[in-house]
Amino acid sequence: IEAYKNALDEIENSYIEWSELGKKLQAREAFEFAVECYVFAVENKKDDFELWLSLGTLYYKVENYSDALETLTTALELNDKSSDIYYNLGLVYAKIESFEKAMIYYEKALEISPNEPMLMIKVAVELNKKENFDSAIDYLEKAKELAPDEILVYFNLGWSYRGKKEFSIAIENYEKALSYDTTNAKVWKGLGLVYRITEDYDNFIKAFEKAMDLDPKDEETWNIMGIEKGLKKDHAQAIACFQKAIDIKPKYLP
Repeated sequence: IEAYKNALDEIENSYIEWSELGKKLQAREAFEFAVECYVFAVENKKDDFELWLSLGTLYYKVENYSDALETLTTALELNDKSSDIYYNLGLVYAKIESFEKAMIYYEKALEISPNEPMLMIKVAVELNKKENFDSAIDYLEKAKELAPDEILVYFNLGWSYRGKKEFSIAIENYEKALSYDTTNAKVWKGLGLVYRITEDYDNFIKAFEKAMDLDPKDEETWNIMGIEKGLKKDHAQAIACFQKAIDIKPKYLP
């Protein structure tokens, strides 16, 4: 980064190079280095709301929520018509457990982009995380009207109805999601969780084995499988699953 800075010091409009490098580092999940790049970018182009927005989202990714709020607020001062800024502010407020403020920003984002189903789905995801399942379903049903073939609508409806303990509807939505894509590990995992709750052991095993095949690096899936194997007195398989979870994430605590 320092060498790159020295090379760019004399270049006019160097914010372009800094933002491009930041994008590349972000794509490689080198978020802390990407933050440095965008800091240099906004220093060279203080009136570009998109640079401030990108920096704010990166601060969110590295869990620096105070700087994320400050940076996104600056972006908002530069452009109060961007639904992305309001949505990301909502994410930050949700993370710091100021959920009422988060919903204000989510709703403002939807005022600006009222026909954007992916935004509705994103808001529903946050509502599901807070176990506000009825409101999540309202958003997802609106999204379904606009994008009836979107797999994420049905995956998240499955999550919502699982949370409401309406398991047959949850299964129906997970299976609908799988009708669009049978290679989505998260959908298989969600379906398996419903079967686990309803004590349908055979279907739980089938769904979780499929999820594990598709995403063998999800430590939670291995841990849950280990628990179920242990309950069935299959201790060797249980230990193997727990070990796999630890291998994936050595500090993993369920």
